[in-house]
Amino acid sequence: RSSDLPDSMSNSTVYLQELPYSPDSSQLFERIRHLPGALLLDSCYPHSNLGRFDIITADPHESFIFNSLDTDSYSDYLNYFSSIEAAHSKAFDGVSTPAEEIPFCGGIAGHLDYGFGKPLQHLPAEMGARAELNLYSWAVVQDHVLQRCTFAALPLLAAGPRDKLLETLRQPSQSSISSFELQRK
Repeated sequence: RSSDLPDSMSNSTVYLQELPYSPDSSQLFERIRHLPGALLLDSCYPHSNLGRFDIITADPHESFIFNSLDTDSYSDYLNYFSSIEAAHSKAFDGVSTPAEEIPFCGGIAGHLDYGFGKPLQHLPAEMGARAELNLYSWAVVQDHVLQRCTFAALPLLAAGPRDKLLETLRQPSQSSISSFELQRK
């Protein structure tokens, strides 16, 4: 690799650090939920035995927002996805994947409204359909089968912010929020 790369890019392997495992990922999420773009993909464990991984991430490196109110041009939709593909390729250029079974170590995550894809099928755009996809440089992965919690960071996350984030994740949960329950009417 070129010597003019920042220190965070000089190592092309994914940084991995074990954290204490807890079956309740909301305790970890509580520590970072104030960060922009905070995201929790919850497998519903322990309430369902079908889920294995919970994924937590926040503070995206880059955001890609698209609103169909701005355009309904087919080429604008393709350009949106091309810009995401270019950013993803740049972030993962030369990065070695970890040997561990980790489904997400950073990358693209977000949401597409249901009607967002209609112009890609040459159908009329749905008014106000949005997409917000983010390029995340790190993730916490809770593996409920192996009962392991792993912090993974791409090389684009510099050591200083990474260490500060790890310190935050290791803090005891300060949540005073009662547990969440769905109730039938």
